Amino acid sequence: MLTKLDNQAFQSMDDDALIAACAQSAFETVRSADMSDGEVRADRLEWLTPPQRDLLFYRIYELHATKSADDFRWWTSYFLPRDNLWSGIKRALASFGGGSVLNALEAVERASREPSDPESGQEDDSPSTFIYTDSRLAAPFAEAFRTFQQQVPELRRRIATRIRNHPGEFIEFADKP
Repeated sequence: MLTKLDNQAFQSMDDDALIAACAQSAFETVRSADMSDGEVRADRLEWLTPPQRDLLFYRIYELHATKSADDFRWWTSYFLPRDNLWSGIKRALASFGGGSVLNALEAVERASREPSDPESGQEDDSPSTFIYTDSRLAAPFAEAFRTFQQQVPELRRRIATRIRNHPGEFIEFADKP
């Protein structure tokens, strides 16, 4: 479902407001009406245009991962072992020109897949807990967070430009422009 806006609102919104409006519509489309926790319904992702899906995955990641280095590590650790979410985040970054962030996250991903020390006793932890607590990942996470923080303003600008240049992928105008 596309975001419903009139042309005047579309023209007057700053980048952050435009992104938030378009992302909110995507969230509402995929959120399960019968679940109070806002869980994303995978079958409803098909109701979105591919650019809306990219915006949804990017926005989910950005909203969770930008607050602090610890939040970034925790949420990345949460998303990484969930292939459907992780591949959506990576696809979104690639789609919106976030190659440097994607490269940094893929370095974290590669490092997380390396065998751990069997003496660590962490093999019984969940994948997310293990990734979050694995000291070998401190440097890749720190670099990825720095890169992400530096690139977020540019990513937002690119996303807003994409929406403005291709509004039909995101917006249904109430008053056709």
